[in-house]
Amino acid sequence: MVTTNVIYQPNCSVIQEALLSSARRNYWLVAVYLIYFVIGFFGNGVLVLLFITKKSFRDVNHALITNLALSDFLYVGLFIPIVVFTEFYRFRPFGKTFCIISILANYSSQDVSTLSLTALSYFRYRSVVKPSNLRTDSHKRLVGLFCLFSWMTGAATAVFPTLYCEEHPRRECFIWGRHRVQFFLENERILKYFWIRFAFLFLLPLFIMTFFYGRLAYTLSFTPGLGKSESDQAYHQITHRKKLSVIVLVIIITFFVCWIPTYVYWLTGLDDNYFIYWLNTARHVTMFLPATLNPIILLLMSSVYRRSFFAFCLCKNLKRSFSSRTSLDMMQELTV
Repeated sequence: MVTTNVIYQPNCSVIQEALLSSARRNYWLVAVYLIYFVIGFFGNGVLVLLFITKKSFRDVNHALITNLALSDFLYVGLFIPIVVFTEFYRFRPFGKTFCIISILANYSSQDVSTLSLTALSYFRYRSVVKPSNLRTDSHKRLVGLFCLFSWMTGAATAVFPTLYCEEHPRRECFIWGRHRVQFFLENERILKYFWIRFAFLFLLPLFIMTFFYGRLAYTLSFTPGLGKSESDQAYHQITHRKKLSVIVLVIIITFFVCWIPTYVYWLTGLDDNYFIYWLNTARHVTMFLPATLNPIILLLMSSVYRRSFFAFCLCKNLKRSFSSRTSLDMMQELTV
């Protein structure tokens, strides 16, 4: 949600020509944003609706996945239209109130997404070690409290940046009302705020997820193999989990690599130059990618979610299909 000020010149034709040239360069970026929007908005939106409408999805694992999907849904649905507009016009004519609301939603959804992924790493590890314990009422209440806590934490951490949402009068060369600009990196306190975010909402979750997913991958990789004659179902389940353990590690690494350009942009405070322009472009391209991974991974890895997704989109009823699949079956399929 960081924007840079436009360098105004007395010649309005020069400004309009510069904006038009910049818009041409950013057409391909807008195309990428639209792809992110379609996948993130509709994919995560359907996942949230499935959790609400399908009783079979209401377990510990799906509650955390849905919490993640809801945060990604808000992040993509609200922030991408703003970014697309500013790619062409370089200012925000939405008003200071909307600017504050968008900041709250933006940072809250980012933090909820990170906290949900961190909690998923723990519960997915526990589902392999002691899967039966995850079905207890105490774990369900714990997950419910965690989801509430994640949103309260996200909202609390998002309040501070709203104090630096500034309003500037428009210039005569622009016809879209007033010019809204945020100056985050010009204040020492806001820079400390981003360092705190980097430590507690980036490095610490990275360490926790690496720890649990690392142990999970190690456990699954060194699980003694079963012969097909002994238990064909168990054999396929272990083989499937071993493959997914590697995929999960790749996903987590991808998620945090996507956020590196954003934190470099926030923390370095570099002057506005050619490098910072492409760094800002890179952070906008990469920071939306994690919000689209959740529905894609579920579609590829979970036959239950895949059938439910297409049935929901086609307005079909899969009650008969769910009658033979328990909540534990679906949790085990999505264990990693």
